[in-house]
Amino acid sequence: MLEQEKILLNALKYEDDLEKIYEYSKTQIAWISHERLVHLLITLYFGMLVLISVFAAVILRYILLGVLFAILTIVFMFYIVHYYRLENGVQRLYKISNQIYNKINKKDDK
Repeated sequence: MLEQEKILLNALKYEDDLEKIYEYSKTQIAWISHERLVHLLITLYFGMLVLISVFAAVILRYILLGVLFAILTIVFMFYIVHYYRLENGVQRLYKISNQIYNKINKKDDK
C-alpha cells in the first residue's frame, strides 16, 4: 500500500498522465477495499472467539480455556492494530485519489 501511495503522490506532484493514474488508483482502492472486508470479517471472527473463550473459561473454570482466552486476545489485538493501519492507509489513498480527481477536473475547466 505504501508503494501505491508513493506512485500516486509522485503522479500528483509531477502531474504525469493523471487520467491513467486516477484509473489505476480506483482499481487499487477496489482491491484494497476487498482486502479490508476480509480483514474486518477475520477481526470480527476473532473477537467472537475471544468472547466465547472468556465465557467458557468463567463458566467452566477450566485453566486451559483461560490460556486459550489469553492467546486469542493477543492475536485479536494484533488484528485490531493491523486493521487500524489498513483502514488509515486506505483513507490516505482516498484523499490522494480525490486530489488527483480534482486536478484532472481543474485541467478540463481551463
